[in-house]
Amino acid sequence: MRTALTTVLAAVLLAAAVPGQAAEGKGHTVTEEWRKCWEDPAPGLRPLQITHDFYSGRPIEELAKLKERGLGGVVANVSSQDYLRSEERWREFGDLLAACRKLGLRVWIYDEDGYPSGSAGGLVLKDDPEYEALALAFDETKSDPFELRRAYEHTHAAHNFHLRRRFPNLIDRRAVRSFTKKTHDAYYRRFGSDFGGLIEAFFTDEPSLMDVNLGEVPPEVERALEKRGGDPVDPSVKALPLVPWVYDLETRYRERHHVDLLALRRSLFEGDSPRDRQVRQRFWTLIGDLFAERCVGALQTWCHAHGVASSGHMLAEESLIAKIPLEGNALENLRRLDIPGMDMLSSNPRLAAEGGWLTALLPASAAIHTGNRRVMTEISDLIEQMGGMGRAEPAWMRAAAAWQAAFGVTEFTLYYDPNRFSPAEYRSYTDYIGRLNAVLREARPDPRVLLYYPTADLMAEYLPAAAPIFSAEPKSASARELIASFGRLGGMLVRHQIPFALADSRAFDFARRAEGRVKIGYGEFEAILVPRGARLPNSPELQAWIGEGGRVLHDSGGDQDLVEVLGPLALGARLDAPSEQIVLGRFVREDRPVLLLVNIGDASYEGQVTLPRPGRWERWDPTSGRISVLPESPQGRHKLTLPALEAVLLIGEAGGEGLSR
Repeated sequence: MRTALTTVLAAVLLAAAVPGQAAEGKGHTVTEEWRKCWEDPAPGLRPLQITHDFYSGRPIEELAKLKERGLGGVVANVSSQDYLRSEERWREFGDLLAACRKLGLRVWIYDEDGYPSGSAGGLVLKDDPEYEALALAFDETKSDPFELRRAYEHTHAAHNFHLRRRFPNLIDRRAVRSFTKKTHDAYYRRFGSDFGGLIEAFFTDEPSLMDVNLGEVPPEVERALEKRGGDPVDPSVKALPLVPWVYDLETRYRERHHVDLLALRRSLFEGDSPRDRQVRQRFWTLIGDLFAERCVGALQTWCHAHGVASSGHMLAEESLIAKIPLEGNALENLRRLDIPGMDMLSSNPRLAAEGGWLTALLPASAAIHTGNRRVMTEISDLIEQMGGMGRAEPAWMRAAAAWQAAFGVTEFTLYYDPNRFSPAEYRSYTDYIGRLNAVLREARPDPRVLLYYPTADLMAEYLPAAAPIFSAEPKSASARELIASFGRLGGMLVRHQIPFALADSRAFDFARRAEGRVKIGYGEFEAILVPRGARLPNSPELQAWIGEGGRVLHDSGGDQDLVEVLGPLALGARLDAPSEQIVLGRFVREDRPVLLLVNIGDASYEGQVTLPRPGRWERWDPTSGRISVLPESPQGRHKLTLPALEAVLLIGEAGGEGLSR
């Protein structure tokens, strides 16, 4: 239950300096450049406001208000009125760009009329109806249970928060090519000179396959969809188990496995033999590869060819099982984004320990795998507003931003309504994010523990169902065990302040060994934690690392034993008074350890914190902007007072055994 929250001042461990001035005391650990960015975060460090149909005839006046509120820019699109077809609307978007250029604001292009991305406001299917999403349905009541049908009823295309709209097949390269031609090419023809400068990136919103029942949206949303129109839903279409299909799927499967997929298709829906599981794993691996190549990868290729970054987020990041029918392999797709992202529709900070960690660590881990730093979040208070609680309180918003930053997020795109806050409140929030990024954007996340993301195992166990996937348990007992174990292990690591990253079987294909660690991208890991029922892949580098004594821990059901082994590897802040309300992120920047501690609870934390090693440390408070110096402690122990919903950055001096690599 949401409680009344008030803005509180962050605690200080010692006397704080005046905001904006150098910390008092000797031996300051940080460079002057960090301080300058902290005191006045540049637009590139500040959040972006997501805005659609932002045309009042005076865009520069409206944008100036956003700049006064501390925004660094906007995520915007050409008006939905005559979407992509009206030169008048294109002229208005050009006016928006001109105003952003004059004000020094950044621009990302939102690539759809509403969401999900991929339909170009319905124009893809208007011109080419054969590009519509396809699914193979299974009706066990019929003598011939298989039916190839267009995938619309009982899918996200018909039940979302924007519009009922039939949807293209995103594993059909022709459909995606049509989408980029109608959308991306149209922007480039008109504003190509701004690409790579004013226009930094394209934002793709929840592209997915349409082969799974996600359930209906809330009744009030369904009523709104009825009024809004869109494509009619045929009530006679029966809800059935589905798998995605595309015109050349049989050919692609035969090329890989030298067998006929149609002869094996019953195994996609039922059966628990080793052969059935093999068919399913091969099928979903292929589907994931096609989605990564033909959809997300194609968008990235286009962006690279035109000098901008690809960004965005996928659908249902919080669900391990739903990712399989929606896109195949979540991490593989996120690795195809230059700025992988997430979606967080609630500002409740407690979500960090209740599954939000998975939503954030998917894109953050993908960025580690590919050597990228920037990670995006689309954040709002939609759930609070739909629940009748009104806008999120600024203290919640700050804490929600801080825990996401602790997991690696750097780019904050906001769906909050600025008009629900006073200019000072919104400015305080955007300054807060700017300060976090002033320290963390150039820092490298430094987890030492990997949690195995068992996509390959779940592909073998996934059995489609007609019922909504979020309300029905997986049919496979092994899938249920995998999901429960994975969720419990991740929650345990968060609650015990052990920073970690995720890795799927594909990530180990480009793993390396060095100094007793397994390296993936810029991540260097000393232990791998494996959920119950999962099997690590036979990657040569991984198996060699294990053979050399690499530490692999399996879920045995006992958290304490795992914490005792993994805790010392974390090299983070150890709390003498254990608390499940503290989230910890560990980073390295310019050979300096940086720790971010966030109190996501409703009560103040009081205790002792032991830092990774003795020496000089500074405390930076992102709420007030104050900087203070901690007293030197031979044992590295310091008093920690952290009020509810507040965060603190602890920054050590450069060098030191075990702190940098």
